[in-house]
Amino acid sequence: MRLTRKFTLSIVLGILLVHAANAAFRIRREEQHFHDDISRDEQLMGAVLTNATLRVWNHSGEQAALDVVNSAAASSQHLVIRWHWLGGDKNPLTLTAQQLKALERGAPVSLTKDGALAISTFTPVRAPDGRLGAIEIEDNLSDVLGYLRQSIKSTVVVTVLLVLLCGLLAGILGLVFVGRPIRQLVQQARRVGAGNLSLRLSLRQADEIGILAAEMNGMCDGLVAAKEAAAEETRARIGVLEQLRHADRLTTVGALASGIAHELGTPLSVVKGYAQLIQEDTSGAQGIHDKAQVIEEQTTRMSAIIRQLLDFSRRSGEPRKVHDLAQVVERTFRLVAPLARKKNVDPSLHVPATPVMTVLDPDETGQVITNLVMNAIDAMPNGGPLTVSVDSCRPATGPPSRGTGLYARVKVEDQGNGMEVAVMERVFEPFFTTKKAGKGTGLGLSVAYGIAQEHGGWITVDSQPNAGTTFSVYLPIADESSGALS
Repeated sequence: MRLTRKFTLSIVLGILLVHAANAAFRIRREEQHFHDDISRDEQLMGAVLTNATLRVWNHSGEQAALDVVNSAAASSQHLVIRWHWLGGDKNPLTLTAQQLKALERGAPVSLTKDGALAISTFTPVRAPDGRLGAIEIEDNLSDVLGYLRQSIKSTVVVTVLLVLLCGLLAGILGLVFVGRPIRQLVQQARRVGAGNLSLRLSLRQADEIGILAAEMNGMCDGLVAAKEAAAEETRARIGVLEQLRHADRLTTVGALASGIAHELGTPLSVVKGYAQLIQEDTSGAQGIHDKAQVIEEQTTRMSAIIRQLLDFSRRSGEPRKVHDLAQVVERTFRLVAPLARKKNVDPSLHVPATPVMTVLDPDETGQVITNLVMNAIDAMPNGGPLTVSVDSCRPATGPPSRGTGLYARVKVEDQGNGMEVAVMERVFEPFFTTKKAGKGTGLGLSVAYGIAQEHGGWITVDSQPNAGTTFSVYLPIADESSGALS
């Protein structure tokens, strides 16, 4: 509506200015026309009266000639006719020296008097005795001024009516062709900004606004197509990311297999030995029962180890729930500890006495811890202590989007080779690795960081060359009763 008001006001002001200028010019022209007509009439009457006066002067003398002028003055109803002697002290005070010279040359002179309320014309008369006189004919302009005032009033009334009519017409046209279409364009823009791309404008105007509406509809079609393409790309990206995570999980399973095989070696030897004893023992039923119990215990142990490996290798389709992070880390630690000991690494686990509850996927979180522990083992080729700990804290630093609330933290510390600053800055990049060819894909840490982000957390790294490395995983603490993040 504001654009319509500006459009209407501009048209009204333009019409008003043009009409006012035209009216002023026309009134001024009529005023000048009346002035010229009166001056011509007075000059014509002055010439006639001059000829009559001179004829009478020549035949009957001066007084008779002046009586002719006085008789003409008496017979006129709206004209004032006077005789003036020019020269000496008898010059009319309203005449200038230049006007007097014109009269001496025989030219009539017209001028306005009494503040432009009258027009006087002086017609020169050369008396027979050589003296110079003039006949003044004065016409009052009151009738003319009344007419002009009436013309001004009529012009003002017509101008006001014209402005009102044009303003009303311009307002209606502006509302129909500008206001309503612009309002629809604004509403469409707001819908698009809010993400609603289903509606289209139907403005049947063959002008710029119609073109803009068509372009906006085309933009909506393009945004819909782009949105669908982005959704398809997102689905494809999520699929690829899941495949990468599963591939990294299977790579880790392969690395764990050797450690688990070593861990299963002793129980299998015990099972084999007791099986042989059972075959050879003929002492009695009680001995056979005890040996069978040992076989059962060792078989249960092997089954648990194999189940942990299988659970780790499978994809989890369950929704995230509130879990004790310490239990998840402890279960993962038991899975990777044999591999660490096989490579002369001394693993240790420190968990708090009270649960550390957070919303997580146990399998994905286990994959994160496994990747960090495996990297720590690889960073200590000569062995050494490896510490995994769980606690809660308020991080002093973190991503700008995170608050300063309470977070659960898992720390994986090694005493390995450490990293340079340049390596530490790129450690979470996909496919970046410092391991030899065939020893790593460069996906482990990037996948781990992505999982932490999806859980509302992040991972930090602190390392110095030859001084070890510490990875810290931060996850939001959850309210155990409601499952909501705190």
